[in-house]
Amino acid sequence: MNQLNLLPWRQHARKIKKLRLTLGAAFTLILSLIILMITHHEVYQVVSHQDERNDFIRSEISKEQAVLAALKKDMQAHFIYEEKIRAIINIKKTSYNTIRLLNILPVVSSSSISILSVSKTGNLITITGKAQSNALITRFMDSIASQTTIFNAPNLATISNDKSSSKETGQFEIRVLEKDIT
Repeated sequence: MNQLNLLPWRQHARKIKKLRLTLGAAFTLILSLIILMITHHEVYQVVSHQDERNDFIRSEISKEQAVLAALKKDMQAHFIYEEKIRAIINIKKTSYNTIRLLNILPVVSSSSISILSVSKTGNLITITGKAQSNALITRFMDSIASQTTIFNAPNLATISNDKSSSKETGQFEIRVLEKDIT
């Protein structure tokens, strides 16, 4: 049996509803796309701006790291200089009297005394040399002993004479204790 549409206005209302639904869906879709594009554009702008800031921060960090590396290099050089200065000060503290001895030796020794070696172990200074006579060795020891602010009395460790040559020469070893500077 064929159905007859007795109310044509219903069909027309259905078409209008369908059209409204389609237009609403299309409008919603277009509006969603526009909102999506605007959101995408804003997010892209935020990300771009953040990338620019990150690049700026990276460049500043690299600059600061270069400055920090230079400071570390300067600090290392500073520590090296400090160590050298400390070493010089320690040398001055430990060998001040030895330096004075080296300054005094030419003054207290005569031209007939040859100093062969001077060595230092702790506070003990050992002087080895040759002299033309025992009297010159005694005079040399007296000259060292006269420097009482620097040294304790010298001690003649060994003496030997070489009588094989025409001149009498003697080898000697004198030990002197230096006084503490404190």
